[in-house]
Amino acid sequence: MNKAKRRRKIRKCQKTWSYSHVMWREKKDYDISYKVVLLGETFVGKTALLNYLQGEPLDKQPMPTIGFDFITHTFDVEGAKVRLELWDTAGQERFRSLTRSYYKESHGAVLVYDVTDVQSLAAVQFWCDCIRLELGYDASSTATLPVVLLGNKADLQTQRKVSTNRGEEEAAMQQVMEFFETSAVTGDNVYLAFKILAKHLTETLHPKLLKMLPKVEEEVEPSWTETSFKLEPEETPTEERKCPCTS
Repeated sequence: MNKAKRRRKIRKCQKTWSYSHVMWREKKDYDISYKVVLLGETFVGKTALLNYLQGEPLDKQPMPTIGFDFITHTFDVEGAKVRLELWDTAGQERFRSLTRSYYKESHGAVLVYDVTDVQSLAAVQFWCDCIRLELGYDASSTATLPVVLLGNKADLQTQRKVSTNRGEEEAAMQQVMEFFETSAVTGDNVYLAFKILAKHLTETLHPKLLKMLPKVEEEVEPSWTETSFKLEPEETPTEERKCPCTS
């Protein structure tokens, strides 16, 4: 092959790669993505909250999560398409060592307790200690955790054992960024809670993104999305340092 033909072939390959690269960027339907873990005891309703986000019907006979579920949902935050990668973790104690591996490289967390179960609220301290350790927060730090605390099953008023005031007090004590009472049955505050987290993460980690984009009207109704995966545990990872999760 002479030099002229070789140059033409190289230019053709470069144009093809450039076109494919542009098309890939155009197909991407979000501007930024954040990894978020859902934490809390078994049967507090973590999976039900994600099912509501996806528009799936409520499971009246839920089973505990085995391993991890993973979905994505994209929110419109002041004109920016913010995708949350939502990792639904198992609450059982036997999976806590495995759960620890999913804290790493996460940007935030949704911590859930059950308003009909006092013990699930008592476990909030444990989960927050794990978050502080794995996200690198000093134990004495006064910095706000990138965590939304949710008091779930708020529709079960006759079975309620944890008051709204008690939930607010716990949120203040743990220095989380926001507190909501939610219901996967009625949908109260579910979409709002996740969108507030998406907005907080964007303002904290990528503030220039919001300044670059024109302001748009706030999204009222959720648009159902998108991807769902199921991961099964294989083995407990080797631990490198002491974590409350394993105690």
